[in-house]
Amino acid sequence: MAWKRPGLRAGAAAALTAMALTAGVGAMVHAAGAGGLLPQGEQLTGELIGAPTPVLLESAYATGKVATIIGDAAPVESRTIADDAAGVLAQTVWMYPVVGADDTFVLAAGDGEVLSRQDGSRMVELLDITGDEAAESGLSTWIQGANGSSAKFLNVAPFDGIIQALDLYDWDTSENADVNTWDDSGAAVQSWTVHSFDAQTDTVGSLVEPGTVPDVPTTATATYSWGMTTELVGIDWTMPEATVWDADGVVEFTGTAPGAFGETVTVEASYRVGTVGDAVDSTLDTYVGVTVSQLRMAAPRTVERPISGSTLTVTADVTWDWASVSDADFSSVGEVRIPAVEGTGFAATLVVTVAEAEPVNLLRSGVAFHAIAEVGSGVGGLTDGSRTSGGLYDWRSGGAGNRANPNLVTFYLDVPQQITGAGVYALVDDPQNRNVGAVTVQYRDLIGGWYDLPIADGAWPLANEGAGLSLEVEAAEPVVATAVRVRFWNKSNDTWMGLSEIEILGPRSAQAR
Repeated sequence: MAWKRPGLRAGAAAALTAMALTAGVGAMVHAAGAGGLLPQGEQLTGELIGAPTPVLLESAYATGKVATIIGDAAPVESRTIADDAAGVLAQTVWMYPVVGADDTFVLAAGDGEVLSRQDGSRMVELLDITGDEAAESGLSTWIQGANGSSAKFLNVAPFDGIIQALDLYDWDTSENADVNTWDDSGAAVQSWTVHSFDAQTDTVGSLVEPGTVPDVPTTATATYSWGMTTELVGIDWTMPEATVWDADGVVEFTGTAPGAFGETVTVEASYRVGTVGDAVDSTLDTYVGVTVSQLRMAAPRTVERPISGSTLTVTADVTWDWASVSDADFSSVGEVRIPAVEGTGFAATLVVTVAEAEPVNLLRSGVAFHAIAEVGSGVGGLTDGSRTSGGLYDWRSGGAGNRANPNLVTFYLDVPQQITGAGVYALVDDPQNRNVGAVTVQYRDLIGGWYDLPIADGAWPLANEGAGLSLEVEAAEPVVATAVRVRFWNKSNDTWMGLSEIEILGPRSAQAR
């Protein structure tokens, strides 16, 4: 609604009011004081203003500093937020809503002095006037609007026809910097975060068995929006009837305690009444030939236990009885059920589905790994699936005596994998790819030791007499690896070496992918 103030043109008042109505930030300030908190000094009264709300006005430009009404030669200064209750109260601005004018306030200090703009100036001043006198003056009333995600405060009376905004003067972020007004521009120095004194606490509550009245705590930590915390003691709970604890469901109630400023802080409690049941079955998909040691590393370490009377669950730690199974139990397609160890306190089962194994190149099957070459231009091309394109070249400056011999490429696996073979390839048509003279494939076991991949035919390193390289080997027996590396030697120091592709073979199942 449009309204008039003495000395203020109706059109300007209507424009300012429209700005406030469309800003959508009126909820930044509550209509009533925080828990009954009132100014320690003289409170403004009058028929044209409502009950005050205490706030801190933190500069969005000079974070950590608030507009503080001090009453000296510079009426308002920017000061670091105090870390104690008395200091914060001294920095508090009291916002009195103007009756009948949306988002419009009288701003005052705790002693009742009113923050006003000097007539004919951008400077602010403090006036010892009544609440009604302040509400009737455009110089003493302020419209709270939006400035991006922050707030701004616009003086109702324009200066030379231009709307004035509360402003951190001269972009000064130092302690005791002046706060006055300047032409409304949306600048960062005109942005303010409005902190209310409504302290927040975590909701108190837990799971309780039916028929059990919980021991509700009498203390809690409350946090104010600018970061200050206080310990609430002697919380006075409004407890429900004792019978509510007899049946499954949720029991909610509140309590109150004095905050850091003597205000009343409300604490919420929410307790779930129910019984925790046995765990929901856990599942794991794998392949024929997997080892128990691999499964132990892949198996879930927690389970979900349902709560009676609800769809909720609680997470519980679990240890599976691996002694009840052996590698032979996973040598064929089927389902294997593994219980939790005796003494867990609840029933839990790990259901392992065993599918046919499918030999794949693990480096291209979704297995996570990190690759690194000792010397080379990069390793990305070694796992792109092409045996006929360039991959890694290990040229480096320094002449023949500085060639890498041997060179090394290592694949560190995020999860241990079973390895059954490997392939190492180099192009024939690139001279450097003809220079690979011998190769060794090694794996790192579960405790960090490096070993040659066991092969049935030949011995490492395997010599390469051909122009290019197409080395494919099968493991004499599967091994479980946490990393795999390929070491390769040159035929001559006259040139460098190159590889096209490296493949690490192992079993996977469709379910596992």
